[in-house]
Amino acid sequence: MVETIDKIRQKISKLLIRIAELENSLKKKDEEHYEFVRSMALNIIEKKDKMDEEFQKNYAQANSDIEKELEKARYDSCIASLTDLLGELKVSQLASPLDTMADFIEVIGTEKHPNKRNGLVVKVLKPGYLLEEELIRSTQVIVVKND
Repeated sequence: MVETIDKIRQKISKLLIRIAELENSLKKKDEEHYEFVRSMALNIIEKKDKMDEEFQKNYAQANSDIEKELEKARYDSCIASLTDLLGELKVSQLASPLDTMADFIEVIGTEKHPNKRNGLVVKVLKPGYLLEEELIRSTQVIVVKND
């Protein structure tokens, strides 16, 4: 009987070790999956930024209202596709901050505006993004600095 109990304890110990190994393996796979999704999301965000820049340039260079409308339609379609892809990855764009007290911002530069208070965001250069609830890119802004 004692031998049987010892054998059962040994089997239980081996099973507990195997369970811990499997849990560690799953955790590692989850971390690898998260890093892959994060990398893909940042790649899509970069493509979206480039699309914004190209649109601004092409729209400004358009010679007629029809060319501007076509450029806008193309841009809207592409941006909608990229936004859908980000949504599938559970990536959301942060709301534009109003001042430097907001979380998740990176001040890229300053401008003088005598009638506005210091720290007020006057321009968002690039929006910030969250992957689920983790910040993957800060909102890049220009703020008022009158000093």
